Amino acid sequence: MPRMPRPLSGATRAEGAAGKLLGFEGELDAPVTAVLLAGDRFVVTTGDGRVAFLGDSFDAAEVLQPHHGAVLSAVAVESSVLIGTDDGRALHVTSEGNVSEVWRDPRKQWVDRVATGRRTWMAWACGKSVHLHLGELRDCKLEHPSSIGGLAFAPKSDRLAVSHYGGVTVWDFSITPPAKRVLEWKGMHLDLSWSLDDRFIVTAMQEGALHGWRLSDAADFQMNGYPSKPRSLSWSRRGDWLATSGAGDILLWSFKTKNGPMGTSPQSLSRRSVPVSQVAFHPLNAYVAAGYQDGAILLARQDDMKELLVRHAKDGAVTGLAWSRDGRRLAYGTEDGATGLVDFSLLEERKVKGPKP
Repeated sequence: MPRMPRPLSGATRAEGAAGKLLGFEGELDAPVTAVLLAGDRFVVTTGDGRVAFLGDSFDAAEVLQPHHGAVLSAVAVESSVLIGTDDGRALHVTSEGNVSEVWRDPRKQWVDRVATGRRTWMAWACGKSVHLHLGELRDCKLEHPSSIGGLAFAPKSDRLAVSHYGGVTVWDFSITPPAKRVLEWKGMHLDLSWSLDDRFIVTAMQEGALHGWRLSDAADFQMNGYPSKPRSLSWSRRGDWLATSGAGDILLWSFKTKNGPMGTSPQSLSRRSVPVSQVAFHPLNAYVAAGYQDGAILLARQDDMKELLVRHAKDGAVTGLAWSRDGRRLAYGTEDGATGLVDFSLLEERKVKGPKP
């Protein structure tokens, strides 16, 4: 598998509103389709089939070419990555350059959703079907009433939630054969997320809203206020807040009580005229990184509403954000191929207004 020791062209210093060195930015010359953390390394995938494992600098990056089309979906599997492609394959990619084909669709339909769970379980969606690799358990195939909008394993149990037209199907693999439970709500359900304690499931709707269910009794709730589709969802460290994209504000919904956000309104941070395209809660502190449709990135702190601009608006929406585990670095990517690392340890804290990792 080919590697490029200096894969990011035009790497430059990136400055934020404070005028201090924040990190570096380079070009992948293809749309960034995902940014995630795999082990201790950031990974960036692109619309031309590349998977870049970033180091402390772009010079130390490993760029692989496991596919010659678009990487449609990606998720970390420990320190490696599972990707879905536009030619119907699920590929497992390691930073050492090892690429294994986990599955191939003979019809070459898109594999546009992938997920991993406990014990490195893996799942991927193709058309109306979800395929699973469950480690020591036999592989299986699950059928659904429409094309898959999203899928996610529960953080604390052996369950998989699959969103589609008409609601969400929850599969419980602690039972043989797996038990099936359907949570109904009309409309197309896209991206899906479990609360960190397994109590709630939230989906992004095609109509520009969120819908949720409380698993204990299937009570459901609608979360409105979005002029565009809220495709990015991120939970706070304790799981008591859910940050969402899709509006000019960063909208935060409270899940502190047993009723979750039922009957409540969201908290709004950092109002701009441009919609938020990506959100990522800090892994340790109560503030959110937000990327916008115009390429800007800022941090917004919950308690005092202060902000820190870390990337000025440029061409191309922000399409991915991911924090390091210690919260000192933030990786991002955009639809016009820019990718960057923001290193907050380089800031002199006494001179920076706003949130500090």
